Amino acid sequence: MTIVVGLQNLPVSVNTVTTTELVAAVLGRRIRIVGGFLTIAAAQTVKFQSAATDLTGAMGFGANDQLDLEEQELITVKGEALNMVTSTTGLVSGWISYEIVGA
Repeated sequence: MTIVVGLQNLPVSVNTVTTTELVAAVLGRRIRIVGGFLTIAAAQTVKFQSAATDLTGAMGFGANDQLDLEEQELITVKGEALNMVTSTTGLVSGWISYEIVGA
């Protein structure tokens, strides 16, 4: 996989039941999560999507839980945005590191 745009760090702060576009789609390119860390303030589920296609299942968390995205590699479908879906009102915050890659 060719790196088109090198490592980018994205702050995350979501406090509603919603699908949040974390990284906009890039025509003909994929978005690859290469690391990150999130704190989940309220019990809920969180999942990541490539547009509307699930990259993960709905991961259940308790109040004040954490999600370590180190050692993970999630890659969107070519030309699709990276989304995060939260299931309840409660702050999900932290950061995600990603790259834009070709093919």
